[in-house]
Amino acid sequence: MSEIALASAPKSFVAHDAPVKAVKVSPSGRLMATGDTEIQIRVWRDGEMLFHIDPHSIEAKVRTTERIRGLEFSQDESQLYISASDTLQAYSLVDGSLLWEFRPPRFLGFLVVSPQSIAVASTGLVAASFDHGTLSTFAPTGERLMHRSDNYTPRMMGFSPHGKAIVGSEGFNLCVWDSFSGERVHRWRLEKRVFALAVSASEPLVATRELHTLSLWDIDRFEKICELPAGRGLPLLAFSPTERVVATGERHRIRLVNLECRAVRDFDSEGSTILAVTFSADGSQVLAGCSDHRVRIWDRSG
Repeated sequence: MSEIALASAPKSFVAHDAPVKAVKVSPSGRLMATGDTEIQIRVWRDGEMLFHIDPHSIEAKVRTTERIRGLEFSQDESQLYISASDTLQAYSLVDGSLLWEFRPPRFLGFLVVSPQSIAVASTGLVAASFDHGTLSTFAPTGERLMHRSDNYTPRMMGFSPHGKAIVGSEGFNLCVWDSFSGERVHRWRLEKRVFALAVSASEPLVATRELHTLSLWDIDRFEKICELPAGRGLPLLAFSPTERVVATGERHRIRLVNLECRAVRDFDSEGSTILAVTFSADGSQVLAGCSDHRVRIWDRSG
């Protein structure tokens, strides 16, 4: 994150009244969004909360299974996109008001359909996958631009560096889709089930987290670069926006791994379970959402 955003923020602070399971930093580093296990979302600047968002559904049928599935900033930092319960929503970052939402129709007329994952391209395009097997893209205004059904609709995904492709996995295959047509252009079957995925914003690289391993892939050459043993903990991944480094979450620490699949540094969470991991906008800091309701921030130069 840039110096503007976290210069005055404490390196560890209680962000919520429940465990913090989502942490995102805006493209410029001026804002941070956090979400907890009670589906409460807060937007911060310099360690001060600007406003609070409650995306709970009003329908009892939905509330029994709802959770935060995705949290992303728009490229111009005017909107915060939230995937929670059965709805994709866009909120204003000026005052926290709801700007638009997309709620897919019930499958077979009565089954609840929920967004599984959301991603935002450098072009501003928004992608969302849904648990009844569809993939859609949206303009920042909420207009749906593309809609496709696919047997391999991703449960986790991200955009390629220039936004031309969506890369994702449903757990057993790694696939690439054209961002504009929705056509699947490549698929390769994985030997191990994938539980987390991250896509580099600067290079054609993808990281996947399996049960006991971390793998790096070249999506231009469609080949695995390397594989490294991974410790116990929730499957969490994030690419540095400035270096060829991946952060992977383990139970009580974050480990940084470089392109050669060598561990370069560990950050300890003081016994708290890591639930979310990300980098600051300039790559100089690592952030984690933790089970003790805290957000922890580590300076990589420290």
